Amino acid sequence: MLSKKQTMNNLALTFNKRISILEFKEIENEVGDTEQRLVEIKKVYAFITSLAKGKEYIENKKIQQKLIYKIILRTNLEINQSMFIKYRNKLFNIKDILDINPPFITLFVEEKFAENEAFEGEENE
Repeated sequence: MLSKKQTMNNLALTFNKRISILEFKEIENEVGDTEQRLVEIKKVYAFITSLAKGKEYIENKKIQQKLIYKIILRTNLEINQSMFIKYRNKLFNIKDILDINPPFITLFVEEKFAENEAFEGEENE
């Protein structure tokens, strides 16, 4: 049986990716209007792996591969599907949440392509 220190060392090796949890919040801009922007709620360490089989979609007569990623994290934060995950300047939609092994939460996410550029600080016109 592993000691508590060995268990914590194993977790540190496994949870080695730093991710940000984001959510839309209403923020007042320079003019005084309120607008919704993605705001970072929390940064946590997580285990990330891509699932072996992505889903193929036929779009405009070409096949586009969509990869589904599995993210396991340890947090006491209440996470829902309206939130987003940011990892290595990529934004991910949360597709499914499994909370069967507290305090660990398993998320299934897929990369969000359309609004990635808008998140980088550039505004959509």
